[in-house]
Amino acid sequence: MTRFGFSPLLFTDVETAKDLVSILPNEVGVLCDLAHLNVSSHVLRFNKSDVINLISERTYGIHLSHNDRSEDTNRVIIEHTWYKKYVSTLEKSEFITLETYDYSKHSIMQQYEKLQEFIS
Repeated sequence: MTRFGFSPLLFTDVETAKDLVSILPNEVGVLCDLAHLNVSSHVLRFNKSDVINLISERTYGIHLSHNDRSEDTNRVIIEHTWYKKYVSTLEKSEFITLETYDYSKHSIMQQYEKLQEFIS
């Protein structure tokens, strides 16, 4: 960030998120990558819930994977993940994308079943 003199990243704090949402035309939505948000909120020390609440009405797509908050490792989603309670609040989302490195049929089916639980 020192290189740019400001953060070149979008939605990395509540104030920037407020500014962006206020200038976006109504027909422009947001893709919310919850794994990236998890890492950014930890590294940059902001409350990810505040950002999710701010952009929930504008979120048209969600990317899901699990990580340890220090890097985006695209692990499979787990039952007791922090974002489970948020997936259903992002109700305008038209799609959910799994971003995992495990592409086996068995793993994808397990992920699908977990997602069904998250959104019901």
